[in-house]
Amino acid sequence: MRQRKYLTKNPNKFDEILILILNKKFDGEVNRLRRDFMRHQPFLIQRGHLTTAHVLRRPKADLDRAIGRMLPKFGLPSTWLELIRQYVLTNDFLPQDNYDPDGVVLETESSGKSKPKEARLILHEGVTKDAIVNAWSKIRKELDTSITRKRKRVPKQFSRDYEIYKLRDAGKSWREISEIIKKKYGDDFYEGVFKNANSKMKKRLND
Repeated sequence: MRQRKYLTKNPNKFDEILILILNKKFDGEVNRLRRDFMRHQPFLIQRGHLTTAHVLRRPKADLDRAIGRMLPKFGLPSTWLELIRQYVLTNDFLPQDNYDPDGVVLETESSGKSKPKEARLILHEGVTKDAIVNAWSKIRKELDTSITRKRKRVPKQFSRDYEIYKLRDAGKSWREISEIIKKKYGDDFYEGVFKNANSKMKKRLND
């Protein structure tokens, strides 16, 4: 699953978006999408106001592909897709939380529960150094929370336990192993400790 997080806020983006919405060519493209993909629903409460909306009658993925083909006609990058889809569906053209579709965007993708998420930054030509610096703490936070598994930690006594395993695998008795380990590492343990170390090492090597 692929997700995008918009990390730059820009409350002054309204004017630029409004100019786009008032463009007759853009309006024609939006109306075409609505005819092709939606059925009309006359009433919807949107941000506390009564407005019109449209309900999808075809898969959202098909609508997204159609919007993706439309974006280059107006010089818009792919990060505008969600905002345009929102406008097509609800007539609402204000970005949620004043996010800037031309700002810093973090895209994450997970391919399974056992694999950590992959992430990449999307930076457009107009992105400033200040925008990246301001978004950096959010980027680190998102990446920290996206980790789905911990790396295996190497046990403190890994070398000793691995040698116990190899000695036992070579046919040495527990008494012989005890003497070798005591001489080399200074550890004088009961037989049960060596058996436990050997068992854990086998499990670790077979994982």
